Amino acid sequence: MQKSPSDPRQLPQPLPDTLAAHDGISFGLQDVYGHVARVLVELADEENGVLLVRERLGQQDITDRGGASREAISRIMKDLTHGGYVTTVGRQMVLLKKLPADW
Repeated sequence: MQKSPSDPRQLPQPLPDTLAAHDGISFGLQDVYGHVARVLVELADEENGVLLVRERLGQQDITDRGGASREAISRIMKDLTHGGYVTTVGRQMVLLKKLPADW
């Protein structure tokens, strides 16, 4: 297993205008992936070209924001992590690249 860097600034820099690139995601979807993607993008702040979710965000926190089971969210988060879309650095979640439009 690859060790995550302790400083988010050591992560690979995402493409420019990463926040704008997420506008293509259809947030009207009522599926679990759409819910998870919406929550992550809404909570992410850009710092030095890196998208960070500073709020400690567990699966139950995403569930509490509406409509999906912890098990379903766990599956999506695992897929996003294994796909190289998100990682955790300390207590922050880092969006490494643009999230897919659908899953």
